[in-house]
Amino acid sequence: MPGWYNPGMITSPDNEKIKTLRKLLGQKKHRYLTKQYVVECVTADRISEMKNVSHVYTSDESYTSDTLPVTQVSADILRKLATTESEPPYLVVLDMAIEETLPDRGRFVYADSIQDPGNLGTIIRTAAAFAYDGVAFGSGTVDPYSPKTVRSSACCVSEIPLYRVEPDALGERCVIVSDIRGTPLDDFTPPRDFVIVFGNEAAGASREMMDRADARVAIPTRVDSLNVAVAAGVLLHALSKRKGGRGSS
Repeated sequence: MPGWYNPGMITSPDNEKIKTLRKLLGQKKHRYLTKQYVVECVTADRISEMKNVSHVYTSDESYTSDTLPVTQVSADILRKLATTESEPPYLVVLDMAIEETLPDRGRFVYADSIQDPGNLGTIIRTAAAFAYDGVAFGSGTVDPYSPKTVRSSACCVSEIPLYRVEPDALGERCVIVSDIRGTPLDDFTPPRDFVIVFGNEAAGASREMMDRADARVAIPTRVDSLNVAVAAGVLLHALSKRKGGRGSS
């Protein structure tokens, strides 16, 4: 068969490769130690769109690749590894591509102490959808490479640059904070380059970010507040279409 296809199927949960997969799925410490993470993938077509793929483990005996190492694993093993109710036929190991310094130019999203993996994943997916230049986060934010975050992002963690940057490292960049007390969205025009901040689900943006803000923008609604991922969807779409923003039609 073509490529690096491995015809030997792993059927033992004690196999060292399976132990490594289990650690990558379950332990943040191990993910950052190895600088790898796992995507639970339902279709093979999705794999070809991912960046920095290191290895593919699958129960699909028909799957091969000319460019990637592939290891066959029994469906029972994948079922035991899966973090969802039904096992995915592909577990894809990817190398992290996280950066420590944010570029001076561009439009970036900052997740400020976001705690829910589903919210963070949705924000990452939305930023990718509207062609933002990357998503940054500090030490107070949930791991963007956790299985639930990866799943909620629809694997977009592999498609948009991620940056681990603390607020005090933002320098002279224009910082815009999503804040219900800010300037109404309809009256707000963003600069060409900025960092837009979405705060913690319960407490909102940190005091450090609020003090650092060059502008605050609000979404007029009939309710007191929106879920942070919903607010991100509204603002990221609206701002991407203004002042030369990406994603405009």
